[in-house]
Amino acid sequence: MLGKLMKYDFRCMLRRFGPLWIGLIGLAAINGFTVGHVLENEKMEGIMAFLLGGLPVGLLFALWIATGVMMIVFVCERFYKGLLGDEGYLMFTLPATTAEHIGSKLIVALVMELITALVAFLGMFTFVMIYDASGFLAGLREFGEMLAKLDIPRGVPGIIAAMTVLSLVGAAATDLQIYQAISLGHLAKKNRVAMSVLAYIVINMALTTLLSLFNPMLRKLPLDVSFDSLEAALRGGAVLLWIAALWYAVKAAVFFFGTNAVLSRHLNLE
Repeated sequence: MLGKLMKYDFRCMLRRFGPLWIGLIGLAAINGFTVGHVLENEKMEGIMAFLLGGLPVGLLFALWIATGVMMIVFVCERFYKGLLGDEGYLMFTLPATTAEHIGSKLIVALVMELITALVAFLGMFTFVMIYDASGFLAGLREFGEMLAKLDIPRGVPGIIAAMTVLSLVGAAATDLQIYQAISLGHLAKKNRVAMSVLAYIVINMALTTLLSLFNPMLRKLPLDVSFDSLEAALRGGAVLLWIAALWYAVKAAVFFFGTNAVLSRHLNLE
């Protein structure tokens, strides 16, 4: 049943963001052409140079930021409307557990956030390739040759793996914290959105207090974070990243089971 729930959630997400992603890449391509034309045309100046050179780039970056904000808002909206709004009456009649509903929302949100990040990267790549493909490719070749000559320390793969896991677990914990706040705020009889925001703030304050209590314990751990050698620094950094990933994993688990408990025992649909 989880697969069917994810299919439905993906369809809702793609219907909203699919055209936006295509528009972002298209706008990046147009900007690459117009900005390159403005810079090559030294006679173009004043308002025309701003309209065709500076303004499009500013709008593109603003749109990239707005897309990230919209993704966060839509993640909240899909959880709120999909499980606690009108759709909830249908969703909770399906032969699926509450945990499957939460899991579907979480997995789809993480995938869509990853795709949004990849689209932003692809947009930047498209912009640069159209603006100056030969220079960009030459730079990549030089960078590759430089990497080939480097003696990569043994700790690099470990720290890359730790950063990857930390990014994924951190994103999951952030989404689940939002779900927890929304589910708690929905227990109120009125002003549920405001109460959800308040719940999120209170949870953040509680986490900050809890983390401050653990800081003295972390300082006592025998971690090698010295810079006596690059490998030692990388190993110490990897350990710190894994500790941070564990912290986020614990948070994600608490928020997942907390949200599941609220929706299973105190469901309060609109």
